[in-house]
Amino acid sequence: MTDRRNFIKSALGISALMVVESFTSPIQKLIGPENKHSNLVRKIRGRVMSEGKPVSGVVVSDGISVVLTGKDGSYEFDSLSGQKFVFISNPAGYEIETNTTGTARFYKRIGGSTSDLDMGFNLKPSGDDSKHSFLLLADPQVLDKEDVLLFNNETVPDVAEFVSDKKIFLESPAVI
Repeated sequence: MTDRRNFIKSALGISALMVVESFTSPIQKLIGPENKHSNLVRKIRGRVMSEGKPVSGVVVSDGISVVLTGKDGSYEFDSLSGQKFVFISNPAGYEIETNTTGTARFYKRIGGSTSDLDMGFNLKPSGDDSKHSFLLLADPQVLDKEDVLLFNNETVPDVAEFVSDKKIFLESPAVI
């Protein structure tokens, strides 16, 4: 009877190991030693400037490491070579740079480089941007062309009128 119990325990243990291996093997291939460059560390450094002057207190990150720029606008941190971008949290009073498509460009591509990199950011002042208004449109759930026409003929003009109105910068939230 004892041999039978030991056999069942051993069989269950081996089965459990096989199940665990089947789950961990794909993960190990993704993050494991096959990707030899993902664990290499490189220095990322640079300065955040605006019109030739340093900008201090700007958050700079690669998605793992996060630092603030110093008084001279400089930053430096260690980055795993698997990280693909360095980005900033755009500070108040500065415009968000855009791509030619109009999408925000607050990042720089690191690429596959394993050597140290110097990556600076140049910000353009935007003036006082302390007042904000947000317009939230929930998912309209259009089902057919009639719903799209209704949205275009009623909702879009209402939103356009609201945005063009000088009352857009209200002290309290507005609901239309």
